[in-house]
Amino acid sequence: MNCSIVYASQTGNTALVAQAVRRGAGACCAQFGEAGAAALQGDLVFVGYWVDKGTADQQSRQVLAGLANRRIALFGTCGMGGAPDYYAGIEQRVAALVPESCTLVGSFLCQGKMAQAVGQRYEAALQADPSDARAQAGLVNFRRALGHPDEEDLARAERFARQIVTQDQEKTI
Repeated sequence: MNCSIVYASQTGNTALVAQAVRRGAGACCAQFGEAGAAALQGDLVFVGYWVDKGTADQQSRQVLAGLANRRIALFGTCGMGGAPDYYAGIEQRVAALVPESCTLVGSFLCQGKMAQAVGQRYEAALQADPSDARAQAGLVNFRRALGHPDEEDLARAERFARQIVTQDQEKTI
């Protein structure tokens, strides 16, 4: 069994997670790289995305739209953290992008650091209004996100991929 791993990464977070997914996929990985580079091989495709406005980025949405009759495993990174319900909503919205002819076999999402400009916007908002609760919470989250994806995030991504590949191999035997 062969699989492909493709990803889109704006700040490098999803690229780091993609490397962990690649380690977890092991020898079944026949193709690895940035989304849109080539036609995808294998019946199992891992698609990595970064979260943009609560769903997958445009490039990843295009990759998903172009897939047919595949088993799909999704993985992604999101700057916002600490909100399981928010993550569940993202995973549901991205899962809804999987074409009907495909089968979603799993999903993984973890926190990633945000672009410095985001932190600067929160700081500027707090300079203008130190009591701005939304900017205060945003800055706390921005600072927490700086360490992500961390080693535990990457280990969980690797385990996720290993589990998907193992389950897929068992179903095709």
